[in-house]
Amino acid sequence: MAWNNISLAPTGASVHDSLSPVLSGAAGELAGSEGRLSSISGLVPVAVNPLSGSAAVAVTLRTQLTDLTSRLSHCICVHPYLHPVGHRRAEFSYLTPNDTLKTLANKLLDPEEKLPSRKLGAVFVMLYAASHADFITQLDLFLQVFPVTELQRVMRRADSLNSLEKDKFVIPAGRVWPEVVQRDPRQHNTLREVDTTLGRLVSIGEGYNEATTPEAALSALIQKKKQHVEQAEQAWQDLAAAMSGGAGHAMYCEGSPAGLRSALFKSGTPSSVYKLSCAMCWIAQPEQLTIFKEVFQL
Repeated sequence: MAWNNISLAPTGASVHDSLSPVLSGAAGELAGSEGRLSSISGLVPVAVNPLSGSAAVAVTLRTQLTDLTSRLSHCICVHPYLHPVGHRRAEFSYLTPNDTLKTLANKLLDPEEKLPSRKLGAVFVMLYAASHADFITQLDLFLQVFPVTELQRVMRRADSLNSLEKDKFVIPAGRVWPEVVQRDPRQHNTLREVDTTLGRLVSIGEGYNEATTPEAALSALIQKKKQHVEQAEQAWQDLAAAMSGGAGHAMYCEGSPAGLRSALFKSGTPSSVYKLSCAMCWIAQPEQLTIFKEVFQL
């Protein structure tokens, strides 16, 4: 067996070639179908679905959903592990709630950030604890309900520091390299594209396969739609159940950046006995923060 120079070639060509008669004849067949359809247009009575009237509101609801979830906002996260925000003690870093809010408030007037000067809305969230273990608990309770990438990073850092004094004495066993792993071919982008592209072609062939009667095809479609409705309703029930609970404190304010900063300073802070804290802030036009206000019940 000898080494060969790599020269990549399309794979699955036999799948495409086997479907060539269907693909080449599809255009003519579809043109004929259009002609047959136009010849009977209006001749066959069509019953209106009884749910059509109730479903007419879906167009409006789609617009409302888009307005609710597709609005951009400015986001700021302050936590002890930002340099030089946190107060370093050897490998550890601390930040009291008072210093957290002070840093966040001053950031609102940072000339480098270019926040809009008009009236804005701001949703603030703050978590704090007296120890790393409690800090991790607070973050975990919040993130289970409302995962935020920045706070997930904070939790990972706090978790590693919480066990640092013990872990630093543990010498891990060396890994045996190289290791054997299972790999799905579709994890490679090129092979995933092969699967997707050829799968699309095969589906065209399946559509022209008349081994299944129209009645059976419609019956299968009805069953699939029933399952889809049930799964969609169950997914909403699961989501609603997951979005309950949480931890920390939240506040909503409106005003200019200077006004928001002033509101933060006037909001009051917990006792400085809490040495670990973090805060998140979402800033946008008031109507763009509706989803955050509803989630945090503000």
